[in-house]
Amino acid sequence: MKLKMSQLGEKTGVPKSTILYCIKEGLLPEPERLKPNVCLYDESYVEQIKFIKFLQSAHGRTIAELKTMSCQGDYDF
Repeated sequence: MKLKMSQLGEKTGVPKSTILYCIKEGLLPEPERLKPNVCLYDESYVEQIKFIKFLQSAHGRTIAELKTMSCQGDYDF
């Protein structure tokens, strides 16, 4: 099932701005673009966002630290 940004935000409890920032920083893959302002996200985004939230809350990691770790191969999001 494909999700719109609003649905993805509802399922994860993460604001749109944070999701877009994670995409921009490379922690999440680029979504499927239907139009310039219309994107669809598959269910894997929900799990990836929940994992990022877990690393932030349980381990105190920042987005910048997570980006560095993913670039070094320490985590596979």
